[in-house]
Amino acid sequence: MARASTHPKLVLTDEEKKHLDQLRQSKTASFRDVQRAQVVWRYYAGETVSQIALALNLTRKSVLKWIDKALQIGVIVGVKDTSHKPREAVITDDAKAWVVNLACSKPKDFGYAAELWTRSALARHVRLRGPSRLSSLGQGRQGDRAAPPGRADPAAA
Repeated sequence: MARASTHPKLVLTDEEKKHLDQLRQSKTASFRDVQRAQVVWRYYAGETVSQIALALNLTRKSVLKWIDKALQIGVIVGVKDTSHKPREAVITDDAKAWVVNLACSKPKDFGYAAELWTRSALARHVRLRGPSRLSSLGQGRQGDRAAPPGRADPAAA
């Protein structure tokens, strides 16, 4: 016989019930949002985690994740998908502008034989000669022509 769940019962307000009911029956909301609402609604209705996972074709881990979120931060906020970007971008606006400017220029201006940039050639040039925040390998050498923002111009030294 299966052991009893250690998770507490989910208590919903009338507003939360109405929100979940609308979301789980929605035809226009994203599939993931509807699925999360169904997970929480079924848990509230008394189904076990295994029953929910089987009925919705999810893993127990996914079901437990959404139940735990709903229990910890509330149902309405818990069923929403949070941003997957945990921190702000490290590339400055000046560095972005430098890359766009570089992409709009011709590779021949920088000593390459090609007439147009390929993505790989542009990425290689940025890694080798770009600002340190753009250089994923940390190798950033000084550029031959235009000094990127945040760097000293080699000709001025």
